[in-house]
Amino acid sequence: MLAIRSLANKQPLVAHLSRQAIRLQHNQQNKRFLEPTPLSPKARPPKQHSDLTKKVAFGIAKLFGYNSDTSTAIRTTSDYYDICAEWDKDQLNFLKEAHLPPTFNTWFHLTNLHIWMLTVRFRALPEPLGRMYVQELINHFFIDIESRIRNNFKITQERTIKSYMMAYLEMWRGSGVAYDEGLIRGDAVLAAAFWRNIYSGRGVKEEIDSGDMELSPSGRIVREEEGIQGQAMEVGIPIYINSLVEYTRSELHRLESLDDEHIRRGIDNKTTAFGKPKLEF
Repeated sequence: MLAIRSLANKQPLVAHLSRQAIRLQHNQQNKRFLEPTPLSPKARPPKQHSDLTKKVAFGIAKLFGYNSDTSTAIRTTSDYYDICAEWDKDQLNFLKEAHLPPTFNTWFHLTNLHIWMLTVRFRALPEPLGRMYVQELINHFFIDIESRIRNNFKITQERTIKSYMMAYLEMWRGSGVAYDEGLIRGDAVLAAAFWRNIYSGRGVKEEIDSGDMELSPSGRIVREEEGIQGQAMEVGIPIYINSLVEYTRSELHRLESLDDEHIRRGIDNKTTAFGKPKLEF
């Protein structure tokens, strides 16, 4: 009876030790299975889609207009425009040396110049792509102009905003015609167009930063430079304009060397990686 009772008392301990032994053996097996071996399977290769699956996927994308010419034009010209609009940020030294004050009007004219260079290349695309790319690029430009007028200058009156937008629209049209004429008739005509637009035909006059007044295309406050300083500026302006003409011709040639597919899809940043004018005295 005592032996039976002693055995009964030991049964829980035996069962516990048995469970521990089983758990330890299980862990060792799992550890062995988790260890890398020469026979471990390699990662699965990327899943290959059948031609039918690709055809269906591309068809759905086309149905929703993702790869349409219009959507491609909108996406691509948005990237192009960002490069044009931010060009002046990396050219502060040139702006200072060329006596171009960091104002809204300077930004407008320099951005407009780079947009014009792109439109020259876009017009060489097959129709209707050329017209489409030009239109989308100009849309980005004027949407940004209105946004800057509202946000940067805190102008809220719609009538005032409309008057500014109409003024910049006329400036864009006029400069485009003048630059096109200079492109055809030669550097002297192009230089004259730059002097009338980028330098506003003001010769040795220099803008004064006067807050919101700088926004007005026709009402900027300027002052006459006198004496030796004014004479130096007057002599220097043709040199600065010549640098812009050389820079523009060089960039137009570079854009011309890129094939239509490169231009249409904006394959890499080289398409719009505009350079820097060189000032040589």
